[in-house]
Order: sequence, then structure tokens, then C-alpha cells
Amino acid sequence: MKRCAVPLGLALTTPGRTPLARGHALGLWPRGSQRLRALLAAATLASAVCAWADPGAVDGAVLGLDESALPQRFADAYRLARPLLGPHGLRGAWQLPATLRAGLPFDTIFYLRGRQVQRIEQRWLATGSSCGEHYASLSASLDAQFGPHTGAVPEVAQTSTTWASAEYSVAALQTQVGGRCALLVLFEPRLDRDASAL
Repeated sequence: MKRCAVPLGLALTTPGRTPLARGHALGLWPRGSQRLRALLAAATLASAVCAWADPGAVDGAVLGLDESALPQRFADAYRLARPLLGPHGLRGAWQLPATLRAGLPFDTIFYLRGRQVQRIEQRWLATGSSCGEHYASLSASLDAQFGPHTGAVPEVAQTSTTWASAEYSVAALQTQVGGRCALLVLFEPRLDRDASAL
């Protein structure tokens, strides 16, 4: 996952000692320094945002990437011992765990044809969750990233929404059966079809 620079290059996580405490110990600033506290608080917030919110880390721009580049681009990606069978002869050969999108940890599967990524699935499963609220939040985050959605198909147990860019299509699917909620985000090369065909 890509990394962000922390403002002013501050190191914020030395075990047992915060930058504020180290500065006091060295006599670099007084304990009542309000300006310094505000600066450190802003830097800490920025580093937290970098660490936990990176919705653009995986999107359709990865389509067409050679599989040899996946572990270089995503440090936590690993090759599956048993590839997953996908549609149209594709094989899900690589997985990236806990990819954050709309505040939820999605498992990402990269489907290949030959050695190139041709389909990306991001899946989140939970029990006892408010599926509708999570899906609304997911759809809003995808609207923010890709623009207003181009189609929506609400059904009793399943809802799908689609987005389109010049080079690829994006679809989100919500399925709720009993107390189980499943969310899927899908990236494919641009196709003229709706998410209900997935």
C-alpha cells in the first residue's frame, strides 16, 4: 500500500517516548507550549489518516498489470495456494487482505488471464451488521472517487450500483440473507453491461 509523508518529517511513534516528551526531556521547549501541541496534534492526525484511509490504493488502474508487479506495488499481497475460479476462465491467483474502503476491511482478489490482472474483487462479509448503512457509505465513497453512479438496481435481498470511467467499469453489490451481510466491489475493463449480470 502506498505510504504518505508525515508533515515536517516528524517521527511520531518511538516506543515509550512521544516527540513532546523527548523535547521536554532535552529542554527544547517549555511544557506549556500550545503552538507545539497543536502542531504535533496535526501531524499525528495526518499520520493516522495516511495509515488507515487509502481508498484509492486498489482500483481499475491496476487492471492489465503483470502479476510479477503485484508484490512490488502491494507489499502485503500474496499468491494463493489454490487459485479461485472466476468468470470467463479467469483465475483468482493473488490476495491482498484488509484493504480499507469506506472504513471497512475488504479482502481483495486479483483475477488473471495469462499473467495480467483482468478482474479485481473486493469482498467484505459480516454478521449482525446494518447492511444498508454500510452499503450507503460504500456507495457514497465510490461516488466521491469515481463521480455519480451510472445505474442502480435495488432488490429485496440484493442491490447493485455501477460507475464507469473511460477505461474500466466499477460495480458494487450488496447481498443480505438472514443476519449475514456481504459487500462486493468489482473492477473490470470497460464493459457495456450492468451489475445485475455479475
